[in-house]
Amino acid sequence: MRDAVRETIRRHRSAHRPAAVAAAVGVAAALGAIVLSGPWDAGQREAERVRAVAAAGTPTGSRDTGTTGDRSGGSGPGEEPVAAPSAGPVLDPLGPRVIDFLPGTEPTPADRDRGVAGNPAPIDPASVLDPLLDDPALGTAPAATVIDLADGRPLYARNGDRSMAPASTVKAATAAAALHTLGPDHRLTTRVVLDPDRERVILVGGGDTGLTHRELGRLAARTAEALGTRGIGAVGVGWDPGPGGAPSHHSIGVNHNIAPFTPLMVNGGRLDDSTTGPAPRSADPAADAAGAFVRLLKEEGVEVRGSSAAPRAVPGKAEELAVHRSAPLSVLIEEMLTESDNDMAEALARAVGEARGHGDGRGGAARG
Repeated sequence: MRDAVRETIRRHRSAHRPAAVAAAVGVAAALGAIVLSGPWDAGQREAERVRAVAAAGTPTGSRDTGTTGDRSGGSGPGEEPVAAPSAGPVLDPLGPRVIDFLPGTEPTPADRDRGVAGNPAPIDPASVLDPLLDDPALGTAPAATVIDLADGRPLYARNGDRSMAPASTVKAATAAAALHTLGPDHRLTTRVVLDPDRERVILVGGGDTGLTHRELGRLAARTAEALGTRGIGAVGVGWDPGPGGAPSHHSIGVNHNIAPFTPLMVNGGRLDDSTTGPAPRSADPAADAAGAFVRLLKEEGVEVRGSSAAPRAVPGKAEELAVHRSAPLSVLIEEMLTESDNDMAEALARAVGEARGHGDGRGGAARG
């Protein structure tokens, strides 16, 4: 029965006039949050495309462009970051590609111009959704609400008036708060500073939970270059997780969907080669990131004193050696919402709490 329902959905997906189906009330807010990141054209931010064109021809020393898999490039101290090239479209424009539950759906003149047929067999939403919601994997009391965004009419409800613990719908509110508080061009920075008294470099996290190994390698290369200009060939290495301090588990505990939170991590603390989605996570992502940074420094010819990095506070007289800036916040939010990235959502929520003066921990995120 379930396979037949899914086949019905697939068969009708491309043949009906625009309608909006929300499996949860938060979907409408999610669309609004995405729109806040800039004007959209065929699923792609128009502003990002304009910036990408403007960035073409910029010196590669100030920006890495066109590299598959890179969200951004780094820049050295004092360099002004250039906007990242736009990613490909990830959202189709709203159009006749969703189920129309409304009865009597004759094609409109605009539909006919686009070659869209009417719905000769209107679908009863209960006949589609009830079998899916009866799946035991959803628990004993799943809830769903379907509304028509054109006029707000309820089309289907199951436990629609029951208070439920929010899940990924909270990311919509987080996205809106981050855009409003930090701005769409805000970037998260991962820094390397030098403690000149001890000739120790310190890797400092800035909340970029999607920092990749490749980006960390470029940061190590720029650090080695900066040390070379100062005539320093051997250093100790420390790490400062940044705002928020030591790693802390989410209240759901150990989970493949989110790492213990710390502003310093690589690939969301994943222990495999994946960059998105569920995966085994490190128990201490900041320490692992620092260990990787030590290995990369050695590959760049820097002699590292001691066997490993250790947690160190950044001294007041620290000198900045190298900086990696993330993609603009508008891009990070697109990725967060598209991939349902829990690590980035947690980082942005804490950044909002800190920016609003509520502190940089979980309490600040909740109040932000």
